[in-house]
Amino acid sequence: MKPDQAYRNRVLALAAVFQASALADALAWGATVDADARKVLLDSLLRIDSDDPAVRYGAIAGLTTGLRTLEESLMMGAAPGKDRMRRDSRQADRLRYALGLTQIERKLAGNPEMLTSTRKRLEQAKVQMPHFADGITGTGMTHKLAGIYIDTLGTFSQRIQIRGSEQRLRTSGVPEQIRAVLLAGVQAAALWHRLGGRRWHLLFARGRILKELRQIILDTRG
Repeated sequence: MKPDQAYRNRVLALAAVFQASALADALAWGATVDADARKVLLDSLLRIDSDDPAVRYGAIAGLTTGLRTLEESLMMGAAPGKDRMRRDSRQADRLRYALGLTQIERKLAGNPEMLTSTRKRLEQAKVQMPHFADGITGTGMTHKLAGIYIDTLGTFSQRIQIRGSEQRLRTSGVPEQIRAVLLAGVQAAALWHRLGGRRWHLLFARGRILKELRQIILDTRG
């Protein structure tokens, strides 16, 4: 693989992490959720045997939400005055969720027993998927994926605290949808790490990441 393609794959995996954070935020506040963006993430949970983002997530267009959220997060603080305050306020939670996903992924990687259990549960979900008529985004599969999150990642002392509308967070089915996308976000973080991604890149390699993701967006439009 060419070095430039390897770096692009790394950025795409990172975009998937930020897509999970964006969807969790939208679900928590009752904002419009891109159904295709959510399906792309949940589908990826049944393709964890591949380290190729093209296999995991399909066409790059499916990660548009993540690419935009990643760009906005990396640009936090770039706008002056009141614009900066509004942007920081709007993006802070999404950035926090994304960083939290990378932290939880590292804890999972350091727990071989939990890692094996998570993989086995996802393999079982893949086998059972054809029996769910409403597909990967339906209530049945969403609850199954949320259950995997609760039984594995949800047992860690460090958890992602989602901020949102209390009424929305108490709405039946919403917590399960959030947990399912967070599970996909942790798997995306694992892929990002295997492809060479590190948390310090978000601080010291922002310029290179921004350049690559903007080129990805341009290529998608072209």
